[in-house]
This record gives sequence, structure tokens and C-alpha cells, in this order.
Amino acid sequence: LSLNIAERLYRAGVCRQELGSPAAHPLVANSIRRVADYLPNDAETWIHIRCNLNDAKTVPENVKGVGIFFGTSEQQRMFSHGKDIDYIIDRATETINYLKDRNYIVRFTAEDATRTGLNDLMNIYQRLQESTSVDIFGFADTVGYATPVEIRNNIRQLSSTLTRPIQFHGHNDGGYADINAIAALVGGAGSVQTSMCGLGERNGIADTINLTGIIDNLGYEIHVGELFDLNELRNLGLSLTEVLQIPENYRSLSSSHMNLDMAGLHVAGAGAYSLRNCGPRRYLINHPLTGRHAVASACQEIGISIDEDHTRLLTNEIKRITFRERIGDPIRSDEDVRSMLPELASQFGVSS
Repeated sequence: LSLNIAERLYRAGVCRQELGSPAAHPLVANSIRRVADYLPNDAETWIHIRCNLNDAKTVPENVKGVGIFFGTSEQQRMFSHGKDIDYIIDRATETINYLKDRNYIVRFTAEDATRTGLNDLMNIYQRLQESTSVDIFGFADTVGYATPVEIRNNIRQLSSTLTRPIQFHGHNDGGYADINAIAALVGGAGSVQTSMCGLGERNGIADTINLTGIIDNLGYEIHVGELFDLNELRNLGLSLTEVLQIPENYRSLSSSHMNLDMAGLHVAGAGAYSLRNCGPRRYLINHPLTGRHAVASACQEIGISIDEDHTRLLTNEIKRITFRERIGDPIRSDEDVRSMLPELASQFGVSS
């Protein structure tokens, strides 16, 4: 399926494709290698990883671009990773240099940029611009609640000072993902990240089809119809909706996907933030991409007291079980995996 999607995207004019994180799981790493080998040489294949050398060492040689990210907001520095700005810059410098030495195109993204003070952002970006050969700066609305005016103004101020292009990544929690992407382009962003059908954590990010249609209708100098086969994109979107059984209201603020995270990095990144009027945050753990923060939360909900070391062991076991299910065994529901937690935890000497 991944090869077919990548090929159809390429035929439709989408030559820059981001394929996931090889550090997340061997299943993902193998898929990335296969897709990168399969696409023509003029395709620009990217992956994204956390900003550290361990992840950087998992990058396949056959991809062209690597996006690295580090949470920069005060909330993330206090409640998630606990590192200060100097530490972030040091790790970013080290990781960027490692990747540039291996001839990758490199993007550094300030995760949770919209909740990061503009002075802090400028400090990070400028110091990396001066000390490294990073190619692109990413600006992420990780929690999806910045307004179009805020996005335009922030991107405008950053792009007026920085010499490297800015790429915008925005989630749809507030319903603004598509229009925020337009606002970022108006503010001076060189590119924006989108996904087919807007697929992403919770209720998604900017939708490739929506965005190309909006740009085409607004009559900007970007001639979307000449760059992309819009009919092929729409047909692919319909195919994905059917194959993946995407709900019609997936990106709606009334969607059951609101506040629903799976990937560990998103759980850690947005966990200190409660979305307005959307109920409690929920985490899926029945997938190889689940992370220790989601597993720890699931344990806490059923009264299992577990430390970080045992949480890592338990998370790895869940990853192993759910990986096997994706290569042949029946797939368990999230409820089934949660019901297994006491037994799995007891294997590591943890009792409820």
C-alpha cells in the first residue's frame, strides 16, 4: 500500500514526500527504505526524527532530507523534557553537523513554536543559523490552536530576519490547519507541510487536497494546476478514505479523534496542554508507535504505580506484541491491550 500511495503522489506532482521516523520501529524503517528505493531519483524523500545522535544514526542512506525537532516552549522545557535553551541549541548543533557531514538536507523544527516566546525562537534560530549549515527552519503549531493572524505575524517577523527558509507545520485542533497554512505562506514561509486527507495525530494537519484547492481558487501566483494533477490527488484521497475507513467528520471539532494521540512524541509534546471544551486527552497504546508517556498514563488510570525504567520495558513489550500483529497475528483493540497491562507489568515485577 505504501509503495502505491508514494507512486500515485509522485505521479500527481508531489515530489517531496516525508516517510516517517526510522527510529520509531523496524517496521517503519523498512518501509522508508523500500519507498525511497522505489521512487525515481528526482523525488525528494524525507524522514523526521528527534533531535539526538541516537535517532540520527538510524537514518537510511537512501533518503535525501532529514527533519529534526526539539520542543522549545516553556511548557515543554518545564513539563516534558526539562532542558533549557542552551541545551537545545547544543544538541541541535551536534545533530545537524552529524547529518550535514553525511550530505543530508536538514531541517530543524522548533516543536511547539506557537507557545514559544518569539525572542526565544529568534535566539535559537539565529544561533543555529550562525553556527551550522542547517537548510530549513521548521515552525510547528503542535497543539493546533494558534490563529491565522498569529501565524502570519510570527512567520513574517522570523522570515524578515532569518536567511534560511521557513517551513510551517500546523495541527487542526482549533479547526485552523488549512487557513493557518495559507497565513504562513502569506507571512513569508517558503513551504508548508500537508498530508493526504489531513491525516495526523488527533484530528490531523493541513489537507493536501484542501490546500491546493484553496490556493488555486485564491488565484495566487502559484499555478497549482500546473504543478499538480488535482484530479489524481482527489482520486487518491477517495481511495485512502475507503481503504483506511477514515470517518467523514475526521477533521471536525466534533470528531471522536479530538484529543486522541498515539505516537509517543505527540503524547509527550502536547500532554501538558488541555484542549478547550474537548474533553480529556486520550491515548492509544495498541500500536508499535505508542510511547512510554501513553503507556504510563494508561497504567495510572488503572492504578498501576510504575517507574520510568519499568515503563520503558513495558512499552517495548507492547511494541513487540503489536508489531507481530501487523505482520500476521490478529490485531487487538486498544481496550484489549489495556486489559493486558496488569499481567504484562507483573512480568517485570510491577504489581497493581
